[in-house]
Amino acid sequence: PPWPPRGTTGDWKKIGPWGIGDDIEGKGEAGTLADAVSPWGNPKIIYTGGRNNGASSGILKSVDGGDHWVIKSKGIFDTRIVSLGIVDLGGNGDHVYAGTPGRVYETTNGGESWTPLNTTVPLGTCYTFKNGTIAGEKYTLASCDCGIANHRIGAPSGDWNCVGPGGWGRGGYLTVADADSQGVPLKNSVLGGCLGGHVFIGTIINTKAIDWTTVNGTSRPCTMLAMNPNNADHFIYTKPPLTYQSMDGGKTY
Repeated sequence: PPWPPRGTTGDWKKIGPWGIGDDIEGKGEAGTLADAVSPWGNPKIIYTGGRNNGASSGILKSVDGGDHWVIKSKGIFDTRIVSLGIVDLGGNGDHVYAGTPGRVYETTNGGESWTPLNTTVPLGTCYTFKNGTIAGEKYTLASCDCGIANHRIGAPSGDWNCVGPGGWGRGGYLTVADADSQGVPLKNSVLGGCLGGHVFIGTIINTKAIDWTTVNGTSRPCTMLAMNPNNADHFIYTKPPLTYQSMDGGKTY
């Protein structure tokens, strides 16, 4: 069927956030949202981040699939939320990272309180958080101004490493695969992203090194890439007005 006319939602359902603060029209909407995350173990829990509405920016949370929202920003002093990432994906999503301009915040109690991680200041702004694997251990991975940051899950909060290339920034949103094309778990995650406007694939070597390769040289321009988490050879990417798919790691598309 044709795409719904502008201003309508088609088969999509509007679930807010709204009703979470005063605004000039009395609607209490969230303004522009930068990110939204939900644990697969409990998908009715949703965190999102507002950016440009002073009455309702910061972290917003729903526990009923978006029917109701509450502000959960205690301890966050810069409420311009850039990114969010859930660590305990199989649980209740109580352990979450929030990226703000120049610093990461952390909650381990479902957003009841947030702690600034001052040791993340050298990372710059982090634009994407993903869960991944390095040497068979679980890590949080993040695309940041410094490059790809990593933190072993369960390690002290200040224990972050950063791997080049730097300048990923807004063009380097990160996607991760943790299994090969046969579905066999990988000891080191494979990463994907659009770096410098082109498709890049990287295999993690260790916490301080990644083997980056371009797809078909530098001939595959892209603006956004998504990788199948269960098949490192399968990804799709966009270069408006078209979307492409590869099933063989980029050899053909």
